[in-house]
Amino acid sequence: LPFMLHEAKTSVFMSLVYSFFIGLGVLFVYFKIFDFEPDKSIFEKIDMVFPKWISKFVQFVFAIVVFLIGLVTFFRLTTFISSQFLVNTPNVIIAGILIIPIMYSLMYDFDVMARMATVCVFIGMLMVISNCCFLIGNMDFENLKPILNNDFIHLFRSSFSFSFVYLIPIFSTLAIPKNNIIRNDKTKKYVFVSYVISFLSASLIIFAILSVLGIHVSTLYTYP
Repeated sequence: LPFMLHEAKTSVFMSLVYSFFIGLGVLFVYFKIFDFEPDKSIFEKIDMVFPKWISKFVQFVFAIVVFLIGLVTFFRLTTFISSQFLVNTPNVIIAGILIIPIMYSLMYDFDVMARMATVCVFIGMLMVISNCCFLIGNMDFENLKPILNNDFIHLFRSSFSFSFVYLIPIFSTLAIPKNNIIRNDKTKKYVFVSYVISFLSASLIIFAILSVLGIHVSTLYTYP
């Protein structure tokens, strides 16, 4: 979000519209891969499509990208907690505390991680909605103007980066073959609905940040 605000300024809502349609294209690719050879994982599909040396390279790049996104997300979460709540606590200790539930979930099957993720989704949605409701009294719609104040290049960079970070991790779920998923005929519907809900949540967060802080103050914060 800070990068989007820095690049798009108050045109960030136009950038979000572009991001939504870029994301639909990414989802279309995801669904095509999901339906292709439903009894195989993403790594087996790559082996089928590419020659051996190319497939190994593609798998390596895929694993590295997913790992790096996870690492950056984990690092930013740790620094956020450290800077906002536990300023006197070393980052190593915070990271260790965060790793504990991850290690716990890895000791069990995928259902445990799925249930934990579901609980986190509802907690996150509750926090976003409640925070925005409490901020209504501080919102100034003049802070959202002008709607168009940046060129297409900046908007595209903002949109592309948001879509990339937002949607690339979903491809990691292709490690699970389609046929191994219960009621897999509804999976694409669930993924699309989740995409729309999370996109609306991100839009609501940006709306609250801009309307309360304004663009100049928003871009000063690492975690606005």
